[in-house]
Amino acid sequence: MKHDGSGVEAPRGTLLGRLRAARLDEVAASVAALACLLAASGGAAWTTLALALLTAVAAALVLIVALSVPRGPAAALGRFPVGRALLAAALLGLDAPAAAALLALALFAESACARILRAQAPLASRLPGCRIAEPRRISGAAAAPVWIGALVVVAWLSWWSAPWWLGAFVAAASLVITSFSAARGILRIRSRRDDASRLGESVLRLAPEFVVHWDALPGTAFQMRMWMPYLEALGRPFLVVARNPDSYPEAVSSTTGPVVYRPEIEDLDGVVVPSMRAAFYVNNATRNVQFIRYAELTHVQLNHGESDKAPSFSPSLRAYDLNFVAGRAAIDRFAAHDVPTHEGFFRIVGRPQTADIATSTRDDEVRVVLYAPTWAGFHADSAYSSLAFGELVVEALIARGLTVIFRPHPHTDMSPVLRDQAVRVRAMLRADGATSGRRHLVGPAAETELTLVECFNASDALVADVSSVAADYLASGKPFAISQVLSDAAPGPDGLVSGGYPFDASAGSIAGAVDEMLRDPRREQRLERRAHVLGPPAAEAVAAFVAAATEAIQPRRA
Repeated sequence: MKHDGSGVEAPRGTLLGRLRAARLDEVAASVAALACLLAASGGAAWTTLALALLTAVAAALVLIVALSVPRGPAAALGRFPVGRALLAAALLGLDAPAAAALLALALFAESACARILRAQAPLASRLPGCRIAEPRRISGAAAAPVWIGALVVVAWLSWWSAPWWLGAFVAAASLVITSFSAARGILRIRSRRDDASRLGESVLRLAPEFVVHWDALPGTAFQMRMWMPYLEALGRPFLVVARNPDSYPEAVSSTTGPVVYRPEIEDLDGVVVPSMRAAFYVNNATRNVQFIRYAELTHVQLNHGESDKAPSFSPSLRAYDLNFVAGRAAIDRFAAHDVPTHEGFFRIVGRPQTADIATSTRDDEVRVVLYAPTWAGFHADSAYSSLAFGELVVEALIARGLTVIFRPHPHTDMSPVLRDQAVRVRAMLRADGATSGRRHLVGPAAETELTLVECFNASDALVADVSSVAADYLASGKPFAISQVLSDAAPGPDGLVSGGYPFDASAGSIAGAVDEMLRDPRREQRLERRAHVLGPPAAEAVAAFVAAATEAIQPRRA
């Protein structure tokens, strides 16, 4: 088994990167459809049979691939237009011109329906005066599967020489269903525009004193959920501004307060009202700058974890007025990388999220290890994941008779390399559990049914990467091993890595770090690092955060 340990995929500009980014499923669907069309031109009985079989196979391929995307059947709308048009044209070889024409019209209607449905993101949730608070879109998911089904039925009806009108009726049904979804979408857009005209008045009546600006991909709700209880505890009226339609439902489920969807920069003016004095951010998304432009607000970066990752000391963070950090280590991190900041930029507020993390005693024996690798990141300087050689890590844990809780980062599947590695790791643990009887936690049992804190408390030790997972684990006092995938993962002796047992991508290094973690000679050193990284104890951190946040939303002095 060979690993390079980088975890970084080939750039898209390279030949390998282009091949990985190519939509081979669309190419396959088009090729299959073209084969159907060529077979139909022969006219012989066997070519007609081949046409029917290939039509069914190609249709199944289109449907399976379309339904496998993360957003479910709705994402199938308008997919594979070339291949599907060729499939419809192939019906001409089966003497079904009426059905072919109706299916072509249904395909065009489906593309229009997809555009209409994309424009239906709700305006607001829990905001008085705005009625649209249901999920993101009226579902037009049935349109694509019905079209595929209609195509297969028409092809086989023609093969069995059924009356032409029967196939035309089936194709017409597909057109009617798609048109009905589009009509419902148009009506909802009209209603949404009526509500949009009242949005400004509704926000004025709400009189929010602060706003939470959130732009993130789906599956990232943990960024908001770790801070919303403490922001809500301020007892002040507030507003959440969500920028991504796909993650809007997650924003709604992460708070009890009002949420508005404002996708474009020009949409933001209507939600910034005179009562608003501060804006809080839980990540450093690129589009945050579109809200930072409101100079009358105090802009506060909370971030979503404490770590030595490069984004934690990025010069772009200086765009905010204040940076709330857990402990002194975050401030030292900027200095260690020669990133100057203005006076009063930092506020040490601790990590109130660690309040529920159970602490250990010196005599605790390590039997259960949590392996929680991070993801690949968006850029090379944040590719800290050890999952690229995760099989070696798990092999070392299994060899020592340890039970493993495997919890990869929620964004792991964004990288094909890490996604495949996660599949292999799960398979390894399931196979070992079947032979050894150890009850490894794999899949939903570890990734969704338990919270991260519950995984912390169920484990005796941790194997992780440079991420907030390792930092928060410091609160438990338990030992951890931490990867050094990037050469700058430990900025000096005060870095987070110094509190754990570092390892690289080699099997020997991993084995050595695991053995050291089991003996834990650095326990006292790690406990000394805890306050430096995490700041005041969790019980005090809540009060520290509330005090700092309350100060941030006070009117500015003239």
